[in-house]
Amino acid sequence: MLKQLRLYGLTQKKRNTLYAVLLIILLIYVVTWTQRPITSVKEYYTPLTSKLSPCMVEIDCKRFYHTCSNSDRKKCVKEAFLFAWTNYHNFAWGHDHLKPESRGYDDSLFGLGATLIDSLTSLHLLGFKEELAVSRAWIEKSFDPKKSYGKISLFEVTIRLIGSLISTYHLTGDKLYLDKAMEIGNISMHCFKDFEIPHIGLSLSEGTCNTDQAKECLYEDCSNSEACKYYYCKAEISEVGTLGLEFRALSAASGDMRYWKTVNKTSDKLLEYKTWHGLVSRFLYRDEGKYVDSSDVAAGPGVDSYYEYLLKQWVHSNFTATRFKSQYLKAVEGMKERLMVWVRLRGRRVSVLGHRANNVTLSADLHHLSCFLPGTLALGHFYGLPKWHLDLAEEIMQSCYYLYTTQPTGLAAEFVRFRPEGVEALSSENHLRPETVESLFVLWRVTGNEKYRDMAWNIFQAFERVSRNCNGYTAVYDVRDVHTVTLDVTESFFLAETLKYLYLLFEDDVDVLSFDKWVFNTEAHPLPILDYFQGWY
Repeated sequence: MLKQLRLYGLTQKKRNTLYAVLLIILLIYVVTWTQRPITSVKEYYTPLTSKLSPCMVEIDCKRFYHTCSNSDRKKCVKEAFLFAWTNYHNFAWGHDHLKPESRGYDDSLFGLGATLIDSLTSLHLLGFKEELAVSRAWIEKSFDPKKSYGKISLFEVTIRLIGSLISTYHLTGDKLYLDKAMEIGNISMHCFKDFEIPHIGLSLSEGTCNTDQAKECLYEDCSNSEACKYYYCKAEISEVGTLGLEFRALSAASGDMRYWKTVNKTSDKLLEYKTWHGLVSRFLYRDEGKYVDSSDVAAGPGVDSYYEYLLKQWVHSNFTATRFKSQYLKAVEGMKERLMVWVRLRGRRVSVLGHRANNVTLSADLHHLSCFLPGTLALGHFYGLPKWHLDLAEEIMQSCYYLYTTQPTGLAAEFVRFRPEGVEALSSENHLRPETVESLFVLWRVTGNEKYRDMAWNIFQAFERVSRNCNGYTAVYDVRDVHTVTLDVTESFFLAETLKYLYLLFEDDVDVLSFDKWVFNTEAHPLPILDYFQGWY
């Protein structure tokens, strides 16, 4: 460098001055860096071989396992969570989702830090106190509903944001989380204004819902107005039927009866709708008291969490809201009689929760979202419902597990058809979804059968082999291809649900979030069962 400076003809005095300036700049940089506000638990996460479990090896950031005890398995899941969360922190902090392939972020859900908020209860459960404190600081200083983007889903806001915040309040006793849940809940009340069945196009930034246009549509013939027909005259049953737990829990915690009174009107209205043998179709007409096509029924997308909440609202009410139990029992009976398909798969009899169209055609098509049902059925049996519910749960669980084991990657396809010669992937993507491991968790808790832990461990290992890269975990495009390209996104439910249920599967202490005291919302956020009937139902 001295030779270069001499080439420019600098005198010794000028060179000394330049050296002094450079030294001052360096000192300022060092002081600024060492005294910067601590916003990160780890600036960069670098896995160290010395920290790895003895039952694991790592090659190019992917992990491979041999014989692991349940204690080792729990540690491995805990490390996987920290790896995913830290990469989210490093590359997507304050945004909805991490894009681990490109080290970027995605804000297509809310633009409000969905993964940050959705992960709170997992951070608490897994004992990451420092990371939880960093998250809390961001929520206190930076979380602002007015920064959200456009119209967003009332359903997603309820299960991911309100559900997580009210649950974290109960787990920690920190009123900040309750205050933030109420802030969002107050804005959400606009979606119920003048309507028993809420409208789901919520604008947190404007503090409004799409009810004004909905009023205009009341005077339109839905068959003549496509906009009204799709957005306002119809509603998806899971989106309007999966709000009860969170808003009643908000009333119980805050003492504000508005949430309870509002959601009760919706619940009672939905129970008036005529079902087909206890089953519902995906869409309903708001003002006609009927479903759009009652002959097209399944238990997957658009209806799944509605059935789940029939059971869980009864449980959450401390078993007093028997109207939900009655409707749930009818639905389960209908599924058993009208949706179950028995097929031969490579010489083995398999029970599949299928799809019925036109009251006639019953196909052995299974969506991964339908795999919530074994867990819900087993949970019902835990609370005293008939033994055949558990038997049915174990049958369906096997077909859900086949979603994983019949694919070369060991990961489940999104949507499949069971055929005698094998399982055909109708939609080959894998989104790191939680439904199967959720059901395995409940079945293990209810039966104590270790095979459910082993099944879950095999699924976890597939995530580690295929979905993991050096910057986190990603959804993949084709589970039929061991060299599949990625979709470059980690949805918040992977940290909120999938890894939480895997951790709980390898937790030997069944009193941790015991079913006697807690009920999980559909995003895996635990809410306390009401100690006594408080009138919230």
